[in-house]
Amino acid sequence: MSRPSDFSYNDAVKYMEAALAEARLAAGALEVPVGAAIVSGDGRILAKGRNDTVSTGHIHGHAEINAINRLIAENGRVPEGASLFVTLRPCTMCMGAIISSGIRRIYYAAGRDPSAGDYFPLTLLPVGTEAFGGILEDEARELLENFFRELRTPDT
Repeated sequence: MSRPSDFSYNDAVKYMEAALAEARLAAGALEVPVGAAIVSGDGRILAKGRNDTVSTGHIHGHAEINAINRLIAENGRVPEGASLFVTLRPCTMCMGAIISSGIRRIYYAAGRDPSAGDYFPLTLLPVGTEAFGGILEDEARELLENFFRELRTPDT
């Protein structure tokens, strides 16, 4: 992890493993393997989500947005002190949704290419919102790389 946080490293790994399990489900459905988990301040997993843009035909079907929508549908709001764990650093669209939801702590596994068109600079996060990267980064990156490698490798 790049900075200290409210969760111990072992807890952060546990929550990121939950997000990775969602990412694996997405990969199994031929969706880009990104998963997310929203965790309460006292350590309960409140909602999970995974990418489903292909199966739903909705461009906004990213893991983070799906987790936020699920939590709001079940609880009416995102509780104060909730944190988001996601296997890939959020894109600009997702950062907007995260900020709008009131989530102030974002933990991500794999980083995103700064030259990508959907890159959100962390310096633009509102005061009081923090991001921590690198939790299970190798596992998340390997899942993404294997997924795209298999898509691009012709069947023999």
